[in-house]
Amino acid sequence: MGSPISGLLADIYVDHIEEQITQLPEYTHVSLWRRYVDDILCFWTGTMQELTKFFEAINNISNLKFTIETEINNSLNYLDLTLTRNTHNIDYNIYRKPTSTDVIIPFNSSHAPQIKTSSFNFMFHRLLNTPLTLENFNQELATIIQIGKNNNYPLNFMLNIFHKTKKRTMLNHIYPHLKTSSRYIAIPYYPHIHNDISKILTTHNINITARSHPTLANLLINTKPPQHVHNKAGIYEINCNDCQLSYIGLTTRNLKTRFKEHQKNTPRSAIGSHTLEKKHTISLAT
Repeated sequence: MGSPISGLLADIYVDHIEEQITQLPEYTHVSLWRRYVDDILCFWTGTMQELTKFFEAINNISNLKFTIETEINNSLNYLDLTLTRNTHNIDYNIYRKPTSTDVIIPFNSSHAPQIKTSSFNFMFHRLLNTPLTLENFNQELATIIQIGKNNNYPLNFMLNIFHKTKKRTMLNHIYPHLKTSSRYIAIPYYPHIHNDISKILTTHNINITARSHPTLANLLINTKPPQHVHNKAGIYEINCNDCQLSYIGLTTRNLKTRFKEHQKNTPRSAIGSHTLEKKHTISLAT
């Protein structure tokens, strides 16, 4: 999945499979079908036996194999939500995987304020835009506050972000968000001048995001095997070992291949003519 278009191609492929799924006879028991990337939420009105048959039919469409997870005690986890089926509606709650941790960027870390607040912006935005019950809302709010405390964030700092996010959410519901022509650029974070630069660029409709400085690992560790210079393309110099003459050239292939061509001593090249006439030898310098 290294190609930039891999995600798009995968989505197109799954779309093609979904078109065939909708043609299956058992699809008439599907009352809701929603997909996010490769996670599908399906509301099924048939029996478990019919669901098993439908699932087997799906896996016979292509080499792509699906797995299935059904509700337990009327509850099912989908993405970052827990859906609980009641008699007349569905209750929502925030779901965190068992492997998730409370670790976020610590408050005393030397990062830009925008980076420190980004985790809370996300969690509060999700909290305020998910139709939670009052009990689930308060429980999730307490969880977010505890995560912040575990990472040394002051309570006032977190509540300030919460109220700003709440106000922004209300305004977005009242006034539709209008797209602007603002541009975004990323620059290294320098605490003493970051805000000044941001104010200047904002007047030109340019928003900046802070980029962390390279770590010692980035600077000192190179996991890529070193490549010999003769295996690269570039400018090269061939010296005569028996006189002061030299030849400078440019190649887009690796230097080793180009040097071997010069060593063929063909009279059609300047180097070949020189080595044949003078009986001299050559060497490659880079």
